[in-house]
Amino acid sequence: MATAQRPSPANDVELTGLLTASRIGLRVTVEDPTIVDQVTRSEDGTRYTLVMVEPRPLAMSDEQVRQITEKINRYIEIIVSGELYEKFPHARGKEIAVRLICMDEPDHPRMTELLDVAAEVFLKNGIDFAVQIVPRELLEGRKDDS
Repeated sequence: MATAQRPSPANDVELTGLLTASRIGLRVTVEDPTIVDQVTRSEDGTRYTLVMVEPRPLAMSDEQVRQITEKINRYIEIIVSGELYEKFPHARGKEIAVRLICMDEPDHPRMTELLDVAAEVFLKNGIDFAVQIVPRELLEGRKDDS
């Protein structure tokens, strides 16, 4: 069940597919609002998570804020319109979540306001939303050689 809390870091998205995609050169980021970066399914099949990825530092440029806003709006549209269930029929009746994966804690007032509003909209539609912070190396697809 979704909660009305400010989005907080989450640790529940399996990153294996995302990392594989980035390592073979697929560009899956918030920069393209026309696609869902990734959809994951929980091991027990009770939850589907739509993942959006922001691999750049949260510099809060107008362009970055616009891109993240467009991506959030697209994800809401995909879920509410039923498009998600056309592409993933087994997701119907399951818990739906959305995760924004980034390397920085979103602490700039513009970003926290955007994410607070997004969390409210997702919540109104029964969707769990949170931010997941991951190390830069994972988002860039680099291996830690230490």
